[in-house]
Amino acid sequence: MAEQSDSVVVIKAKPVRKIFKAPTRVSKIPEELLNDPLLNSAIAALPTNYNFEIHKTIWRIREVKAKRVVLQMPEGLLMYATTIADIIEDFTEADTVIMADVTYGACCVDDYTTRALDADFLVHYGHSCLIPVDQTAGIKVLYVFVNIKIDILHCVDCLKLTLPITTKIALVSTIQFATTVQAVAAELRREGYEILVPQSKPLSPGEILGCTAPQVHCADAVMYIGDGRFHLEAIMIANPKLRAFKYDPYAKKLTEEFYDHERMLKTRHEAIQRAVKTDKYALVLSTLGRQGSPRVLKTLQNRIQALGKKNVVILLSEIFPDKIKLFKDIDAFIQIACPRLSIDWGVAFEKPFLTPYEGAVALRMAEFDKDRPYPMDFYATISLGPWTANHKESELEKTDACCVINMQSKFVMKSRKEYTMRSKVTNENTWATESKQRSKNLRRTTRKTESSGLSKSSKGNTAWERTLRRLESNERERMRMHCMNDAFQSLREVIPHVTKEKRLSKMETLTLAKNYIVALTDVICAMRSEERSEDQQSSSSERQDSSNNEQRLESTTVCVNIPVASRSCGSETQNFYQNKHSRWEKDQDNITGL
Repeated sequence: MAEQSDSVVVIKAKPVRKIFKAPTRVSKIPEELLNDPLLNSAIAALPTNYNFEIHKTIWRIREVKAKRVVLQMPEGLLMYATTIADIIEDFTEADTVIMADVTYGACCVDDYTTRALDADFLVHYGHSCLIPVDQTAGIKVLYVFVNIKIDILHCVDCLKLTLPITTKIALVSTIQFATTVQAVAAELRREGYEILVPQSKPLSPGEILGCTAPQVHCADAVMYIGDGRFHLEAIMIANPKLRAFKYDPYAKKLTEEFYDHERMLKTRHEAIQRAVKTDKYALVLSTLGRQGSPRVLKTLQNRIQALGKKNVVILLSEIFPDKIKLFKDIDAFIQIACPRLSIDWGVAFEKPFLTPYEGAVALRMAEFDKDRPYPMDFYATISLGPWTANHKESELEKTDACCVINMQSKFVMKSRKEYTMRSKVTNENTWATESKQRSKNLRRTTRKTESSGLSKSSKGNTAWERTLRRLESNERERMRMHCMNDAFQSLREVIPHVTKEKRLSKMETLTLAKNYIVALTDVICAMRSEERSEDQQSSSSERQDSSNNEQRLESTTVCVNIPVASRSCGSETQNFYQNKHSRWEKDQDNITGL
């Protein structure tokens, strides 16, 4: 009990809370509707921290002159359905129908049932626009995200006590907390953290689904804001090497979460191997909203027929093991519904029950690699193949803007194997101060070495001498890390300008090319300096018993050589740059003359 109490930190909410407002946007909603006292008093019956966008809903229904409105929402919001229906009927001329069928996610938008009910307007609550409004079956659709307000500062305080400032954090959540993710990211950046909000299009930045989550290549940890584990497990599966944390805004707890990746990959691989041997497949197409994809169904059907095997199509709104058990003459099933049915509950089915990706592997359309993350890209536009719902061949060569695996991130990943980069970036104002501090620390270390009696020949490998050597080694590593971070920052400032789509003039192109080469040279110099330092450190350890203080001091001086810095650094470094790169300046003048 004592150990548990020591590992739990309780953070109380602040009595006076900071107010976070959404960005100002141009709204077409009439002022008389926004300021209607009767409507506002009716809205007061709903929770204040849930934004049901009643004003916008009333305005849109009046604008399209809808006569019958269908309300569709997940089970967690059904308790407010009757109140919303009463408000719509009181302030519009439309009748309302509450669709109480199960709604698991954004894929369950049921425009077909809406049309069957002879309705002309559908309001879908709690999910993002996964099905575009221009692709619905002749029905006007309004998506209401239901943004939920939480105590943002409590979330920030919990994270600050859990993760050090050197940790690169990826923030994700569901659409209800999309604005919260941006506010938390802004607060953490002000505290000095390096924060990224990954995106898997067509989803919003930071949004994840249970079947769709991005692979994050430039973070140390991922934090999910929300309750439950269903959505969190999606990004954990896609990023098995990242630490995962969950902040529950209702319980106000921040916990570290874990997932058994080896067991999941083993069970899925075994199911695929069993399905490879079969000659008859059943393609289970979900009829729950838009969950089933006819295009994916057609792709798998064509492949099965090309292999000379048989297939049968089964339509189901909800899929259960007992229902699938009734089809005794089927050897393997490929379900085109929710991939998590197979990942989470595949062992509950007697016969292989595969996702479209696993079915593609069994049909030799793809390869299953246990050493790579399991793909969670079912609705992503940048996906592995046509067995996903929104796959586009033209998007394959494009990459996510927040997690580009380019020269910069490759160098960062390589360097992070040995060192942890600082999150606080060195800029022009702090370069001179930190350079002086580094020189000061070096002089202080030298004075300590001389005063410790190590100027004479070492008589023995005492504990005091080992401590001093360890301190010197730590100082060298810290300075190497510092130099490497400065070089990477120079490269970070150049790369976004190189990749912009704007057509550049000749001078702009030459200038950007020059800055890119100089920044890249900084990184190479820093990494070479690191290699020389490691070689000298290993050679000095071999001659440790016979070396004297002068040799150690010389080794220390070599280890802290600062590589050539780029123009993005401060004034002192720019002077150093101008002295070392005079030949480049002459070449630049010659090119300009042309």
